[in-house]
Amino acid sequence: MELSKQSYIDAVNMPVLKFYNYLKWKSSLEEERAKIMKEESGS
Repeated sequence: MELSKQSYIDAVNMPVLKFYNYLKWKSSLEEERAKIMKEESGS
């Protein structure tokens, strides 16, 4: 949550399905970022 600049209260008040979708989105974003960093460091 701290990486997306959301407060704890905003996260707690978020509906469960929206929170799960947010977590999936955030993890895929981090995977893509890691893949890009790996490709750039290997070049």
